[in-house]
Amino acid sequence: MTSTRRRPEDPDDAGFILQRKRFRVTKPSSQQSGATAAEQPIPVWRVVRHDDFPSPYQLVRWLECELRLALKVDVSASGEFLLRGATEDAAATLQEVADGQPRGIVLARREPSRRGVLVGYPTGLPLDPVLEHPPVVSAVRCSYSAGLKRHLPTRQVQLTLRGLVPAALDLGCFGTFAVRRYIQEPVRCYRCQAFGHYQRQCQRPGKSCVVCAVGSTLHGPASASFGRVESGPWLGAPTAVPGITPGIVAALPGSGRLLDPRFLASCSGRRLPCFHLGLHPSPPFHGMKTPP
Repeated sequence: MTSTRRRPEDPDDAGFILQRKRFRVTKPSSQQSGATAAEQPIPVWRVVRHDDFPSPYQLVRWLECELRLALKVDVSASGEFLLRGATEDAAATLQEVADGQPRGIVLARREPSRRGVLVGYPTGLPLDPVLEHPPVVSAVRCSYSAGLKRHLPTRQVQLTLRGLVPAALDLGCFGTFAVRRYIQEPVRCYRCQAFGHYQRQCQRPGKSCVVCAVGSTLHGPASASFGRVESGPWLGAPTAVPGITPGIVAALPGSGRLLDPRFLASCSGRRLPCFHLGLHPSPPFHGMKTPP
């Protein structure tokens, strides 16, 4: 009785070519798999259409009850339902629902967006070239208050971008313009010069300048002895006021210098500068407001 040995190139009965090779199967460690899962965040989906359901809420209930999905649901400012799988299995099933679109369900992946500021864009140019750029979602021209309820445009444009904030935007024949990270202006009361609330929410009886409001939360309580008062993170370099001798008790705003209470009592008589009209220390890259 003779036996024939099949060569690796001979096809078997099913028509497949047998490849007899020895190899070692390596399984990823738990630490590597955890790092890979962390690098791939779970996507967020927007509910675009729901034909068989009267509302997105009914759609979410159907996904939870019928498909047994563990979901995390959020509602955007525009009223869109944002769905995210609570587990990796739920995220995979939600991906299958987005691909298959059962019962008229249309889901769109929500890309993360960030805000930036386009610097030096001329006021005479329209925003159409900026909006035509692929990563730009929306663009709003910044403006500043010119008094008498007037808002004049500036050369800066607030952008909503997909993904990371680029260093510059190439707008073709219009030129290349730098883009910086958006820094939100802190909330400040221009009545008592304190941070944390608006002027309409202020509980103090009268309007005061920065020199008179030494005990406010802007610089902390005044010291009774000689020394320096630490300025806040947004305050600029030390400023000098003519006629003021340094080295006394209360803090001059933004300088760390100290003033005696007798100078504060005669603030208006000595014609010290009053900062409640807008001459106040402010964070860098600010002084602009978006259109109301």
